[in-house]
Amino acid sequence: MCGCKKYLFYKNIHARRFLYSILVSGAIIASSTLRAGSPPEVVTSVLQEEKLPEVEITEQSGVYQIKVVAVIDAPADSVRHVLTDYVHIYRLNPSIIESNVLKRHDDGSVSVRTRVIGCAAYFCEELDRVERVRLLPSGDLYAEIIPELSQFKSGQTRWRIKTLGGHCEVTYISNMEPDIFIPPVVGEFLIKQSIREEMLISFANLEKISNVMAERDWQDSYQPVDTELTSYDPCINLTDNSLDATY
Repeated sequence: MCGCKKYLFYKNIHARRFLYSILVSGAIIASSTLRAGSPPEVVTSVLQEEKLPEVEITEQSGVYQIKVVAVIDAPADSVRHVLTDYVHIYRLNPSIIESNVLKRHDDGSVSVRTRVIGCAAYFCEELDRVERVRLLPSGDLYAEIIPELSQFKSGQTRWRIKTLGGHCEVTYISNMEPDIFIPPVVGEFLIKQSIREEMLISFANLEKISNVMAERDWQDSYQPVDTELTSYDPCINLTDNSLDATY
């Protein structure tokens, strides 16, 4: 009896998280930003004051296509740093329960493994995914799933990061086909709603953490002026003799 209650409690905890964690959080690995415990409406800066990310989700023959466009109130370099911090990628979303680097390749790409929990209604699944992530010359990030090491038939993700002064525009484009059985009771509406909510959470966390990183980098590079060398005291060396010599 106790074990049954515990099982139902676990499923309810994740009831609002579905294939976002399965489909998207790994792409965020190509990523993707502090453990997300706040609701999607708790966001900061540009995401709060201007508008939320534009999210488009479609599904065809089991393949999910997701596109998100958002203006992030943080420098592009800081956003890129957060998305490539693979060991700490779990900070972007609580659905990511494990992440680690398997191999760093000679061409600069990185093989990254993540374990995620995805839920919709009372259906939950824990999945492993391995992606090979590349930082492109343009500064974009590209990740491709390795099917034989993952519970996915296929998957590709691209992060486009465009500098806009002190901000940046982040475009996330992904298509993934999970290799799992999804019960018919889990409708398309539920899936899309859950993915959308989780996307808002992850982009809000991406902005928050990127801002923290930018502030930390600024503090590390800041060099205060040495006041002992540059200060001027009008009383120094103004003795009676010096005044006499002047005149």
